[in-house]
Amino acid sequence: MIISQYFNELIIFSFLGWVYESIYCTLKEKTWQNRGFLFGPICPIYGFGATGAVILFGRIIPALTNRTEPPIWQIFLICMIGTAVIEYSTSYVLEKCFHAVWWDYSHVPMNINGRVCLPASLAFGFAGCIIVHFVFPIVYKLEAMNIPLLTELISLLFMAALTADVILSVSALTDLLAKVEKADQEFNIMMEGATEKAMSAGQAITDKAALTGQMLSDKAKEAATALTDRQKEVMMNVTFRFETPNKVAQAMKESFREIGRKGKEVIASIDMDPSNDEIVSDIDPDVDKKGK
Repeated sequence: MIISQYFNELIIFSFLGWVYESIYCTLKEKTWQNRGFLFGPICPIYGFGATGAVILFGRIIPALTNRTEPPIWQIFLICMIGTAVIEYSTSYVLEKCFHAVWWDYSHVPMNINGRVCLPASLAFGFAGCIIVHFVFPIVYKLEAMNIPLLTELISLLFMAALTADVILSVSALTDLLAKVEKADQEFNIMMEGATEKAMSAGQAITDKAALTGQMLSDKAKEAATALTDRQKEVMMNVTFRFETPNKVAQAMKESFREIGRKGKEVIASIDMDPSNDEIVSDIDPDVDKKGK
C-alpha cells in the first residue's frame, strides 16, 4: 500500500508541477504553453522530486536523526543539490533518447551545458524550504487518513493512464524526430541537386543565400503540414540538439513563431478596430442601450 500511496503523490505533484510550468511559461511567452514531455497534464520531474523529498524528510531523516525536521539550511542545500541532479540527469536522458531538451539554460549565467544553472537551483532550494515547511505537513496528515482500498484503486487508475500516456507520447516523439530528420535530408538533397543543375548549365548562383532561404522555407512549410497539433506544440517547447545542425527543424520553429505573431496582430487589430462596435450593434440592436 505504501508504494501505491507514494505513486499517487507522484502523480499529484507532477500535475501541480505542470500547472506551475504552464502558467509561468504562458505568462512569459504571452501565449498558451502546454508544458511537459507527456501528452497528459503532468511534468514527472516535479513529481519525482517532490515525492523523493516526502520520503527523505518524512521517513529517512527522522529515522536516522530522531528529529522531525532538519535545520532550514540543510533543507535548502538538499533541495538545491537534489533538484540540480534531477534536472541534469533528466535533460541528459531526454537528449540522448530524442535529440531534444525541454529546457535550456545556455543563456543564463553559471550554467552547466545548458542543463542546470545556479539561479534556477537557488530558486528550487528556496521553493523546497517553503514546500517542506508548509505543504508537507498537510501531506503527512493526509497520509495518516488514507483508506487502503481506495488508495490502491486510485493508483491502478493512475498507472493505467500514465502507461497509455507514455506509450502515445514516445510514439509521437519518435515519429516527430523521423519526420524532421527526413525533411532535413530531403532539403540537403534538393540543395545539392539545385547547385549541380546550375553548375552543369554554366550558371552562377548569384544569390545563394536567397535561394537557400526560399527552398528552406518551402521545405519547412511542407514538413509542418505532416505534423499533428501536439507535435507542433512539442517543436515550440523543445530545443533540438542533433549531432549535425538541422536547418529544417529551426525553420519550422520560426514559421510557427511567425504564425503566432501574425495571429496576435490580427487579434489586436480586431480588438482596436472601432468598426467592431458597429458589427456588434448590427447583430444585437439593443447593445447600445445595454451599454448605456
